[in-house]
Amino acid sequence: MNWQTPGASGANDRENADIGSIQILANEPLNTEKQIALAPAKIQELVSGAFTNNGFIVVADTELNDRFNYRTSDHGTASQRPKLVVQYTLPPITSTPTSTATAAFTPTATHTPTATPSPTHTSTPTATATGVSGGFPATGLLDDFNRADGPIGSSWSGWPQNYDIVSNRLAVGSSGTETSIYWNPSRFGVDQEVFVTLTNIDPNGGEQDLLLKSQSATTWGYGVLEVMYDAANQRVYVVTWEWPQGWIQHGAYIPVTFSNGDQFGARATADGTVEVYKNGTLVGTRDITSWTHYAEDGFIGLWFIDAEDAVLDDFGGGTVPGGEGLMMGSGETSSKGIEAGQLDVQVNAPAVFWQGVPIGAEKEAYITFTDVNPLGKEAASLKPQSNGVWGDDTVEVLYDVVGGRIQVWMYDAEQGWVQYGKDIPVKFSAGDQFSVQVLADGTVQIYRSGKLLAKLDVIP
Repeated sequence: MNWQTPGASGANDRENADIGSIQILANEPLNTEKQIALAPAKIQELVSGAFTNNGFIVVADTELNDRFNYRTSDHGTASQRPKLVVQYTLPPITSTPTSTATAAFTPTATHTPTATPSPTHTSTPTATATGVSGGFPATGLLDDFNRADGPIGSSWSGWPQNYDIVSNRLAVGSSGTETSIYWNPSRFGVDQEVFVTLTNIDPNGGEQDLLLKSQSATTWGYGVLEVMYDAANQRVYVVTWEWPQGWIQHGAYIPVTFSNGDQFGARATADGTVEVYKNGTLVGTRDITSWTHYAEDGFIGLWFIDAEDAVLDDFGGGTVPGGEGLMMGSGETSSKGIEAGQLDVQVNAPAVFWQGVPIGAEKEAYITFTDVNPLGKEAASLKPQSNGVWGDDTVEVLYDVVGGRIQVWMYDAEQGWVQYGKDIPVKFSAGDQFSVQVLADGTVQIYRSGKLLAKLDVIP
């Protein structure tokens, strides 16, 4: 191709207006990726053929007698070549992806979003009637890595091929940016935590990170909270990702030094607070309420970038006990509605239930809150007035103390937990009665102290 004017500066060489820009400082560190958010409409023109795709050109608006070189598409290290990354969101019903954002000209290698969409999730609510625990960790071990050497297993997704089980430990086996992994058996609640033992810290590792509230179990591109340990400089950063803002650091770094064998932990709560822990001791907090997903649930995981010498052990975390009150009803369902079964109340800890017997096709449960902290950080005592067991086709009526809302969920063997209707805004106070009726025709009626708040149909 011949340019009309050297440097592709002619009127016929390129468009006059840029489709994205970024500021480059005179003292930028070398080997650092730069992401340029591009106008989605302009990229769509290339896709549709409305504009001939002859590639992109990076042009400096002003020059200050300095120079930076950028990797090209034929660079010897594939991970440092520039790439165009397209992000998608999926509509809530159909699985046909709708393009919403196009991002990231990436001349070198660090954080780069992926273009792999994941299906719209349906949360599996886990609830207790106690407040958020003050000690850390308040959750248990998820993976002790005590198994035969080799692949890390199907409970991990993302880029598990970059890690290995070696001598009952998790060994980081690859450098580069595409090394995030996610614990996929469960999506955890709005108050969640994660921790891991740093058996061997890579002193020169680029990033040794904990992940919370990831909006996907396969990629961080849909939104993620990252608590990053910079071993070389002995400090922790709290950063988040979302489109189109990109990576945002929240607050100053937290000075802390981890040694081999220390436990690195973090907790994110529904009020936007992130707590960082060393061996169970709080070393700093940061506020992330400017992040869109701060009050949402999500997956937890790990991300070790250019830290091939790192070895880990005893990964754990999950939903921090407290902050939710939950009533459930179960029984077989059909097109005619919910049949024999009953409601029960979950209290004190996940998977602990008051037991009882079936009470028929139409049932009711109610509880009285003797104490409710509006922040959901202290114990909320419950007095169940009806009891029972649950099984398949469970209907869950969940009161989120922190979020001030009620949600209705139903379990489907193929889809998992599915929310019915919109969130119902409500705040319960000490002495209020929370009651639910499930009728034979599939109607769920929710009351506060005898006053009807909402009716929902849970027929599939």
